[in-house]
Amino acid sequence: MITHQRLQDMVDALVGVPGFEAVVLGGSRARGTHHGGSDVDLGLYYRRAER
Repeated sequence: MITHQRLQDMVDALVGVPGFEAVVLGGSRARGTHHGGSDVDLGLYYRRAER
């Protein structure tokens, strides 16, 4: 089972990625209906580097 702390650690790690803008939680975890075997649905928003 993934913990809230593990999710927070993943988001914290993404903050240092160039172009990273935001992360959104979806699915059963966002609805509060998840259980121990539920997966994690994350949407990552980023901007492509200027060339």
